Amino acid sequence: MERQALLRWVSRCILVLTGTLGSVELAPALDTAKLLSQYRLDVWHVRDGLPQESVRAITETADGYLWLGTQAGLVRFDGDHFRVFTSGNTPAFQQRDHILALGADYDGGLWIGTGGGGLLYAKNGRFRAYSSADGLPAEQIRSILTTRDGTLWIGTERGGLHRYDGRRFIRAPLGTGEGESTVRCLLEASDGGIWAGTDGGLKLISRGKRPNVHPEGWPP
Repeated sequence: MERQALLRWVSRCILVLTGTLGSVELAPALDTAKLLSQYRLDVWHVRDGLPQESVRAITETADGYLWLGTQAGLVRFDGDHFRVFTSGNTPAFQQRDHILALGADYDGGLWIGTGGGGLLYAKNGRFRAYSSADGLPAEQIRSILTTRDGTLWIGTERGGLHRYDGRRFIRAPLGTGEGESTVRCLLEASDGGIWAGTDGGLKLISRGKRPNVHPEGWPP
């Protein structure tokens, strides 16, 4: 493994270990005092092992692996090598290799939203596919969110927002706005509310309180 790749790998392992031990010290963010031109930029292409140039989603699991969603499969990156999962080597993909959304959970697993093949879950090298029999409303999964309490939310193409209760996916009403059934992005608020970016505007599922999106003293 090349030196720079090894350093990146060791850094991720240290971050995972400190999080596992309950440390409150997190890896420092990029130094905002520096100009963007002062940072190092690394770029990877198909010639480096990517199956396709369009990366549609990205997340990191608790074991330190970086996962990428592309139009030609799911990719695991260890800082040096890419491993590609497709319908050719992973039957759960069911000939649907276009990955639109990814989300890591707190148990070390990975949720995978495909562009026509529904939702998959990967853990310990095993893949499980979810279908309409589990209440899955649509085959195109646009967004994935695992909240702090471990709840899984998925946003779909023309299928709305759904919450998984451990057995089935349950629809969460988002109003009657035109286009609200396509949920493209999700975010958990600090108070536990769920923000949903839809084709019919911005939606919030909350306890009924008006959200405070501008804390006192902001902007500085």
